[in-house]
Amino acid sequence: VLIFMDEISLAYWIMCDGSYETGGLILCTECFTLKDVCTLIGILHYNFGFDCTL
Repeated sequence: VLIFMDEISLAYWIMCDGSYETGGLILCTECFTLKDVCTLIGILHYNFGFDCTL
């Protein structure tokens, strides 16, 4: 997943399941397991420098 998460795939994710709130971006992950969400958090931090919370 690490190599497939680029600017284009992030843009698609935001357009489909994202929203902007004051102070940040919300990405919907209800269908993912906690382990998957933690993996995605690591990928978003590594690839884009995002500071993510659950």
